[in-house]
Amino acid sequence: MKVIVIGKTDYKEKDTIINAISEEGLISFKVRGSQVPTSHLAWINNPLTVAEVEYVENVRYIHQILKNATLVYSPLKDTSMNRLLFVSLVSEVANKMFADEDKHALFNIILKLFEVTDKTNDFVIYELLFLANAIRLTGFEPEVNSCVLCGSKKDIVAFSFVEGGFICRKCLDKEMILDLNPSQMRWMRFIFNHLNFVEIPDSSKFTKEDQIAIFNKLQDYIFDSIGVKLESIKEITNNI
Repeated sequence: MKVIVIGKTDYKEKDTIINAISEEGLISFKVRGSQVPTSHLAWINNPLTVAEVEYVENVRYIHQILKNATLVYSPLKDTSMNRLLFVSLVSEVANKMFADEDKHALFNIILKLFEVTDKTNDFVIYELLFLANAIRLTGFEPEVNSCVLCGSKKDIVAFSFVEGGFICRKCLDKEMILDLNPSQMRWMRFIFNHLNFVEIPDSSKFTKEDQIAIFNKLQDYIFDSIGVKLESIKEITNNI
């Protein structure tokens, strides 16, 4: 079975309890001796490690016992700041934005994300696309292709948390905040229309100002929609 590690808990002196997702759901299993640095399974403690696992059969414990594991992919192939922040964001989204019974919905999205970011150290656009995917899965995907109130595709000027999407000038309320410029509105539309990570534009066209503005807007939208504050977004924007 292929799994993605999303968390671990130290157990006694040498073992760990691994929390992971598969296509079927959230699973937990005990790994004997994995706290020992020289253990051949120490790598499984790393966040977002992808592994093929096999359990000991017919053992009556609270947690299944790992029998064998093969490393499929580690997103921590290097320890650059960009990569560490990328891993931190994906881990935090999986653990904070989704209930245990829903976390597995991210399984194939995370695998695809690792595939498209395998040879890059520029993660910003992919982090934003991943956030857009996560928002869609929670059921709070905003309307970004037309005015959420009247359906017009022209003269879009604002993004409303309350209404859940773009607002045109005709429907603009005096209390709505105009905090995204036209370029940032176009980028917001892009990330919610390219959830499969294809047709990614040259990142040099994506200014630092626009990146920070969209991260902050999505942070506020996630907090407003589901009450979750993603601490890793602050670290990412500080590093841009």
